[in-house]
Amino acid sequence: MPLMPAPPVAGLAALQIGLPATASGAWTRGGPGGNGPRGWGGAIVAEVAGLFRMVRGCVRTRGFRGLALGPIGAAVTVSVALWQHYGWAPGALAAWTAESVALPLTMAIIRLPGSLVATAPQLPVWGAVAQVLVVLVLAQAALGIRRTLALTLLAQCVSSGAGRIMAHLGPHTFLGLSPASVALRDTGPSAATVSLAVAVGLTCRARRLTAILVAALITASFLQPGLAASEHLVAIALGFAWFLGSRLRSALGGGRPGSQAPADGPALQTVDPR
Repeated sequence: MPLMPAPPVAGLAALQIGLPATASGAWTRGGPGGNGPRGWGGAIVAEVAGLFRMVRGCVRTRGFRGLALGPIGAAVTVSVALWQHYGWAPGALAAWTAESVALPLTMAIIRLPGSLVATAPQLPVWGAVAQVLVVLVLAQAALGIRRTLALTLLAQCVSSGAGRIMAHLGPHTFLGLSPASVALRDTGPSAATVSLAVAVGLTCRARRLTAILVAALITASFLQPGLAASEHLVAIALGFAWFLGSRLRSALGGGRPGSQAPADGPALQTVDPR
């Protein structure tokens, strides 16, 4: 009597724990492709795990210096928060960080880089530090240090400029803001981190995490409209535009997906949970 062929190891493991196996022998929660009742939850967990693997791969190939932007950004944010809390030379701090729509354009440009690390009035310090640390670590691992810094500065400039335009349009025009927005302090890293998070999510194919982030920010902009909410929408659009521009550049031959990454480039370019 001929012996029956042994099932694939992955398929056998799937049968042992009661999960359906795909044709290739790989198993997924909720059925093939993760489309069952637990498909979304399992896919989100897989996307988060993929991002962790990307960071771990970056540490293995480049060491912790390959993720230095996150800790440096968090340390600077904490330092500025302590400076602000204890009131050390408040005039000097305001001269370099207190950017607002009401300022003349030249003065606003001077204060724009410092406004990145000055916490927003409505955001607790720990929230600013956490988002800077997590997003910069992921961005440096996925995009590289040069692209991360470039998108950070671009997002801060574009979102602040758009906020200035929308504030001057007035509340009676489409996308216009109320006069009260002119006097608000326009500081904090949230616009830059939103653009980076969208660009990283799309680059790493963490589509569900990106969709959740975008949906949450759009919902918040309707529930609590204002200068910050409008700048977040601009930052989302910029993150998408950055990703599409990168794809277009790769398609035109400026950066082939199969080519070797530069020394400071992505440790893992895509994280596909499927």
